[in-house]
Amino acid sequence: MTDPKRLAKLDHSHVWHPFTPMRQWRAQPPLVIDRAQGFYLIDTAGKRYIDGVSSLWCNVHGHRVPQIDQAIRDQLDKVAHTTLLGLASPPSIEFAAMLCDRVNACLAPDPQSPAPNHSLLLRRRRDRGGGRIQDGGRLLAPHRQATEK
Repeated sequence: MTDPKRLAKLDHSHVWHPFTPMRQWRAQPPLVIDRAQGFYLIDTAGKRYIDGVSSLWCNVHGHRVPQIDQAIRDQLDKVAHTTLLGLASPPSIEFAAMLCDRVNACLAPDPQSPAPNHSLLLRRRRDRGGGRIQDGGRLLAPHRQATEK
């Protein structure tokens, strides 16, 4: 197991913690998270904490979910990270297409909801964009009608 006192000294000497008042942080031993399981973070002493800030930087599915971990490992075998700034990648393309299909299906006309208006606006933008939703001159996402499978 890692030495918590050594880690505390190194942390106070070398790490800047964003959104953290550093003077107060350095006045006490740091809470050092060593691992996680499900919705719990576990410190170097083995104490468990509910991860109440997971919505800030993590995910809402918990830590070490086998299906998510495997998908990450599979992706790492290909490339760890790419950007959408002038580039594309198969996962981002597939996800955008799936999301647009689902949004289009959710916006199917229903006279009892505001969805028809939103659906019509998205379809007009799509039609003006040559099959792609446009906002002004910017491409928002690939888009297909729910009936195109």
